[in-house]
Amino acid sequence: MLAKSAVTADHISGGRVEVGIGTGWLEAEHRAYGFGFPAMRTRMDRLAEQLEIVTGAWAPGPFTFRGEHWAVEELDALPKPLQAPHPPIVLGGAARPRGAALAARFASEYNVVHASPAEAAEARARLDDACRQAGRDPGDLRFSLMHGFVIGADDAEVRARADRLAAWRGAPVDLDAWVAGTPDRIVARLGEYAEAGVERVMLQHLLVRDTDALELMARDVMPALAG
Repeated sequence: MLAKSAVTADHISGGRVEVGIGTGWLEAEHRAYGFGFPAMRTRMDRLAEQLEIVTGAWAPGPFTFRGEHWAVEELDALPKPLQAPHPPIVLGGAARPRGAALAARFASEYNVVHASPAEAAEARARLDDACRQAGRDPGDLRFSLMHGFVIGADDAEVRARADRLAAWRGAPVDLDAWVAGTPDRIVARLGEYAEAGVERVMLQHLLVRDTDALELMARDVMPALAG
């Protein structure tokens, strides 16, 4: 069903959809929707089979797969994706050995979440090693980061936004661990991630009604990164 839905979005969007696939991480959400939440090893086993089935469904059919958890028989899912050979697959996590190996085989992009520049560099190195072991050019696997940000025109504004965010989250915000600060500091921080091998950054704006923060990012951060 995921493969079919992605193909529909691929055609509607004119070939612009990306497909993120993972093991899941929030047990309460699984429980709320009636899904089991087994140990990580089992979830990784399932992910590996899911990747086989999704990419097989997108390939010129028919396609047969028999795994421990799922099986398909002579599946020729139509229509096929608009993008060739198929929509980009985005995997993510900590780039541990098994996840890195799956990324080297199936992914167009690997995403790390709330990692420091040093942690990102270590993950990038593991992914590069996995690609080389799989006979793939490491440069073909895009590396991205998802992280929260807190911005302000000055230190007082940064602190005020962090306090509001902490109240919303119900937990303190460690500005040293976030992409945080005045625009020049955020530009410098993103530069550290670029040096670590990060090619794309997805910044989470959790104070969703605070459009002033977005305007500050657009005016004083984005132009500095455009080059």
